[in-house]
Amino acid sequence: MPAFSLSPIAPDVYTTEIDLSTVIRAVATGVGCVVGPSNKGPLEPTLITNTKDFINYYGKPVLNNHFHYTGLSFLSKGNRLYCQRVINGALYGGVEVPGLGSSLDTAGIDLPGGCPDPVEDNYTWDDADAVFALFGPNPGTYNNDLGVKITHNHSQLTGTFTFTNGSATVTGVGTLFLTEVAVGDYIFPTAQSIFSLKVKSITNNTSLELESNWAGVTATGTGYLNDLQFYITLYERNGKTTTEVKKFLCSRAPLAVDGYGKSIYIGEVFEDSEYLSVLDKTSLSGDDPQYMPKENTSIVWLTNGSNGSAVTPGQIMTAMDEFSNTEVYSINILMSGGWMSSG
Repeated sequence: MPAFSLSPIAPDVYTTEIDLSTVIRAVATGVGCVVGPSNKGPLEPTLITNTKDFINYYGKPVLNNHFHYTGLSFLSKGNRLYCQRVINGALYGGVEVPGLGSSLDTAGIDLPGGCPDPVEDNYTWDDADAVFALFGPNPGTYNNDLGVKITHNHSQLTGTFTFTNGSATVTGVGTLFLTEVAVGDYIFPTAQSIFSLKVKSITNNTSLELESNWAGVTATGTGYLNDLQFYITLYERNGKTTTEVKKFLCSRAPLAVDGYGKSIYIGEVFEDSEYLSVLDKTSLSGDDPQYMPKENTSIVWLTNGSNGSAVTPGQIMTAMDEFSNTEVYSINILMSGGWMSSG
C-alpha cells in the first residue's frame, strides 16, 4: 500500500491515508533509554520521569557531555526515561568518624585517589579508632563537595545530679528518677558521656544505683540520658556557597528506633540512600557508649573522590546491552548520548 494517497469522496472533499508503520513512536508516549558518562548519579539503571529528578540524580548539564543534554531533551517531551551512568574507574570520597575516646577527629579518608567500593572491596581503615565511615552515595569528584557534622542527641533530665568517682550511687536534688529514668538506661553528667553507665535500680526520686562504680570524675550538675543516638547533618558546597541538605537521626545500636518505631540504625538509615552511604565497623558494639561517634563542631568535607578515566566506546556498548532484555525493560527509543563508534 502506498505511504500516501488521496481519494475523492465528494466534490472538493478528499480522504488522506498515511502509512504509520514506519514512523517512530512519539517521545511523549515512548519509553526512552540514555546511556553515557556522568560525574555523579546511580550506577544501576534508573527510571527518571522529569527534568528536576534528572538534575537531582545526575547533576546540571556539563559542556560537551551529551548524556545530560540528551536526557533533558527527552524529558522535556516525555516522562519515562531509563538512565544508565557509565564510569571507568571512578572512586568514592569519604570521611572516617572516630569513637568518643579517640584523640583524633573526624577526617577525610587518606586513600590516594579514593575508594573503589567501600563495601565490596574490603575497605582499609585509616584510623583504628574509627567507628564508621561515610561516603558519597556513588563515586565521583562531587563527593568532595559533600560535608558532615556529627552531634549527639542526649535527653536532659530534671534537677541536679551528683556522680561520685568510685561509687555506684547517684543522688539528686529536684530530680525525678522514678518517672524520667528506667532500669537499663544509660546516664551521665555533663561532658562525661564516654563513661555512661546503666541504671541497676531506682530507690526513689533522688537516689539510684548504677551497674558499676562511676569511673568518671566526681561531678554535680545536669544529668543526661544517653540514648545512643546522634545526628548526621549533610552539607553541600557549590563554589563559595554551603547549603544544609538534610539532618539524619542515627544510632549504631542495631535495634534502635525513633519515636515512631522506625529503625534509626545507621546501616538502615543510609541503605540505598541518595544522600550518603555508610560503612559501620560492626566489630565495635553499637550498644556500648564508648563507641558512640565523636562530635565535630565544624563541617568536615569528604575527600579523594575521583571521576576516574575517560569512558570507552566498549563500555558504552556493554551498558546498552543491559537493556536488551525486553522482559525487564520495555524501551522503544534507545539513545547513546552522542556516542558513535566505527567498530
